[in-house]
Amino acid sequence: MRDNTSVESVNGIVDIDHQHPDFVANRHGRYEELRAQCPVVYNTAYGGFWLVTDYES
Repeated sequence: MRDNTSVESVNGIVDIDHQHPDFVANRHGRYEELRAQCPVVYNTAYGGFWLVTDYES
């Protein structure tokens, strides 16, 4: 089974299932990790979309 709840970003690209129960249970911490690593990322899940995690970026 692939872990697609990790927020590790490579070159600004992630594969996060933001609707997965494990992600939802700790979503605030996971988004905080994303803001620290790469505040604007492209998420390949659900057909792909840009995820902006803070206002200033």
